[in-house]
Amino acid sequence: MLNKENLLILAPLSEITTLSFRIMAREFGADLTLVPLVSSYAIVNKNQKTLDMLIEGKKESKPRAVQIFGNDKEVIKRAVRIIDELSIYDIIDLNAGCPSSKIVNSGSGGALLKDLPKLREILRAIRENTKSKVSVKIRLGFSKNDLTNIIKAVDDFVDMITIHGRTIKQSFSGNNDWQSIFQAKALTDKIIIGSGDIRTKEDYLKVKDKVNGVMIGRAALSNPGIFSEIKFNKPISKSRALLRLTELEKDFLNLKKLSLFMVAGMNNSKRIKREITKIKDYDTLVNYLTFLAKEMNPE
Repeated sequence: MLNKENLLILAPLSEITTLSFRIMAREFGADLTLVPLVSSYAIVNKNQKTLDMLIEGKKESKPRAVQIFGNDKEVIKRAVRIIDELSIYDIIDLNAGCPSSKIVNSGSGGALLKDLPKLREILRAIRENTKSKVSVKIRLGFSKNDLTNIIKAVDDFVDMITIHGRTIKQSFSGNNDWQSIFQAKALTDKIIIGSGDIRTKEDYLKVKDKVNGVMIGRAALSNPGIFSEIKFNKPISKSRALLRLTELEKDFLNLKKLSLFMVAGMNNSKRIKREITKIKDYDTLVNYLTFLAKEMNPE
């Protein structure tokens, strides 16, 4: 399903890595994308928006993955069974690393790193109730580096571990601790994916031989072609990426949000962002983005 070397994964970013963006990332070279941060409670309560998000995942290439969150073992068990019945996903990922105060204060995401026995039992419940592969996204710890104990807690029940090299308390401040991620590789035979501060191909080359793969988030939003640069040594222009995004994304608000990320770093990006922000309808936005793309790369 996944080879164990040089994996390129698009980070699941809630309300940002939409289906269209995930499809584009796969076209540009990502090996895996994930439906981001799906509430186990919403699945069990049959929330229609959540179920629609799960079902639309079948439009992606295989292997397909979904990331869930929650803190109640029984609820997660039921949610996993519902996902399994869809027969869409090859991988179910548990988020145990989100630093968002909303998620943490609910006892989910990064809060699970404060209760490793609970985290272990939740992963056991997932493993015992799905035919899919199981993965977990973690950080170094909650307020201090506790990675050795975290790896021991999760190792028996997962096939893949994604590690962001900061604590929950750090959020995105300070430097990403890649050395701790490298050391974790020696603690387990499971697939280890490193995450944090991969902004360029050069950043990737520095770490690629010490992990099984990397997860790229924010850098891919402004440059989705980063996957092609890394895998095929072929940069993809912002012009091409913008045009492909307009072909794939049919939701006005999603297209506006994603285009604002993608124009970052362009000449006159502040002015361009102001223009995009002022646009009130889908067709006008598509026309403007098409104009921009052709201005950047005239035929």
